[in-house]
Amino acid sequence: VVNVGVTLTQIIPTPGWISADFHVHSVKSVDSDMDLAPRVASFAVEGVDLLTATDHNHVADYGPAIEAQNLEDWLSSAVGLELTSLE
Repeated sequence: VVNVGVTLTQIIPTPGWISADFHVHSVKSVDSDMDLAPRVASFAVEGVDLLTATDHNHVADYGPAIEAQNLEDWLSSAVGLELTSLE
C-alpha cells in the first residue's frame, strides 16, 4: 500500500448547485468489482458532491469510507438499495 498526499481544488464554482449520482454500485453488488473506498475516491476526484449507494439486494453505506478518507467537506452520501430478482 502506498499513501499519496493530494489536494482537491474545485475549479468551477457552483454555488447553489450540487452534482450527484443516484445509482452507484460497489463490490457489494453482483455487477461491480470496485470496493467502497476506491469508489468514494473516484467520485471525489470527479467533483461529485453526493452519491447514493444502490447495490443489488444489499444495503451499503459510503459514509464510513468518506470519513476514513477525510472527504466529508467534499462528498456526502445516501444509503439506498436496488431490489432486483435474479431469475
